[in-house]
Amino acid sequence: MHKLAVVSLLSSSILAGPALAQNAQKPATAQDAQKPASNTTMLDKIIITGRDDRSISSVAQSVQVIDQNAIGTAVGQGENASDLIARLVPGYAPRNETISGASETFRGRSVLIMVDGVPRNTPLRDVSRILATIDLDTVERVEIINGASSLYGAGATGGTINFITKRGTSDTPKVTVRTGVTAFTENLGKSAAPSGNVQVEGRSGDFDYFASASGNFSRRTYDGHGNEMASDAMLGQGGGDRTGWGDLSGVVGYENGSKRIELSADWTYARQKADWFTDYLSNPVKPNFSDAYTGEPLIEDSKYLAAKFTDSDFLFGKLEVKAFYNDIFKQSPFTKFSRVNSQVYLPTNPARPTLLPINRDPTASFNQTALAVQRSGLNVTVNTPVDFITQGSTLTWGFDFTHDQTGQTLLNGQDAIAPSTQNSVAAFAQAEVPVTDRFRLRRRPFRPVLSRCR
Repeated sequence: MHKLAVVSLLSSSILAGPALAQNAQKPATAQDAQKPASNTTMLDKIIITGRDDRSISSVAQSVQVIDQNAIGTAVGQGENASDLIARLVPGYAPRNETISGASETFRGRSVLIMVDGVPRNTPLRDVSRILATIDLDTVERVEIINGASSLYGAGATGGTINFITKRGTSDTPKVTVRTGVTAFTENLGKSAAPSGNVQVEGRSGDFDYFASASGNFSRRTYDGHGNEMASDAMLGQGGGDRTGWGDLSGVVGYENGSKRIELSADWTYARQKADWFTDYLSNPVKPNFSDAYTGEPLIEDSKYLAAKFTDSDFLFGKLEVKAFYNDIFKQSPFTKFSRVNSQVYLPTNPARPTLLPINRDPTASFNQTALAVQRSGLNVTVNTPVDFITQGSTLTWGFDFTHDQTGQTLLNGQDAIAPSTQNSVAAFAQAEVPVTDRFRLRRRPFRPVLSRCR
């Protein structure tokens, strides 16, 4: 088996002196003896997936939480978010070993991917390069809700995956550094892929902060038989190898009593410049070492901004107001005309056919598209106790507004699809009534939507 990956990691944390002193071992006491054993499993975890705060035991749907221990293990093994979900979530399609999620589904259906409750999908022109670009170094836990739901927005026909990012928790400034290298044993020197992350976090009075910078670079990749794998094995998806990726993110919070304000930003950038085109007629597909890649690189350049205000002592229960802006740019790799790729752009006007030499590739040099999406929105959610029905009953209600503007162009500036704009306004309400400790009635979300497209 030649595909064994070798991982070497070095992590360190730097804190102020008093913080280190607080971590010194303390003598055992009688109170410690009365505490539950360290291997006790706590089932009642709080989840905060987009709309409401409650314990897993009170949620009617099937919910899975991936904690920090599992995420840390995945980072130590050189996995990305797509690897983690495919390995631990039943029903999620296996990974395709690229940064594309084109073949990934949740029980055969689409999945809504969120970060801190903000959707990263692009509904007007859905693309697959989402999950693998999320930086696991910034993630505190992952919440997965099985089954369709309109409560969290469009696109959750198979389920919802929400990545909850880290916040500053250390009372003194804390710096964490992680470095690593992964490689394939078939060729350690030419497949060695370095990665690293630097984090800074802390608290000062009512303020907390967290910042992270990550990067990695994938080089040659090999299959289990020791054969080099293709850079674009999925015809226009790219991201199989020779990809540099970086992520900068940060969040600042201010908390005063029952109120909290957060501002967060995330910038993800990736670039792949393949060496060779792909031979799609071979089984399995492989690099065509006689045909050098001539197109522009694959590019991911996406920025995400969000602001959130919460008040747990609001007049009608708990209030959350969230505003976001996503500026997404995704450029696909160049593909050539072949027996498996007959839909390409020609360099001449199809209305005026032109004879080309037999050995000349008819594909236009601009046969490469870039998707640009600007998406902004405002979400207002209120969780209201309605104990007059039954103790513990809740009503989750509010409204959403989203503005989507999507365009996809060729390299020469020509539209590949018609530009589209959509404004959507939706109100929603969901009631949950506990009948017994283990039986609850939940009314499916009522969500009338008003959309205008042009």
